[in-house]
Amino acid sequence: MALHYFKAAGGVGPIADDAGQSGAAIFDDVTFDGTAGQSRDQGLFVRNGDSTKQYQNLLITIEDSDPVIDAAMIRMATTQAGLDSATPGSSLPLPNIAAGPSETQMFVRVTIPPGTAVGNYVGIKLVINSIELAV
Repeated sequence: MALHYFKAAGGVGPIADDAGQSGAAIFDDVTFDGTAGQSRDQGLFVRNGDSTKQYQNLLITIEDSDPVIDAAMIRMATTQAGLDSATPGSSLPLPNIAAGPSETQMFVRVTIPPGTAVGNYVGIKLVINSIELAV
């Protein structure tokens, strides 16, 4: 699949993924204050770099295999304002993405409740499911 996450439009600031393991974490500062609780938002771009494929029925889901951080701590929306009303842990449908270079924007909010142990939690992934069509 030619879809990848980036921090900025135009394919700038790649996010590390399972396919390539190159790029940055979703949040620049990955240290959260678990003592008092904390919430962070990040805009992401889902980009298609393949000029021979388009993607329809995109659905971003949260894959949770972490024993401490869980999907209910994550909200996703197509606008930053939409994060306030987004259902924690729910999947996010995205608009179709035309043959590349083309992209759509999404936002992610992670809320760490007070009392969460400080640690490096890596068991949460954002998974892209879609229908890939050759053009």
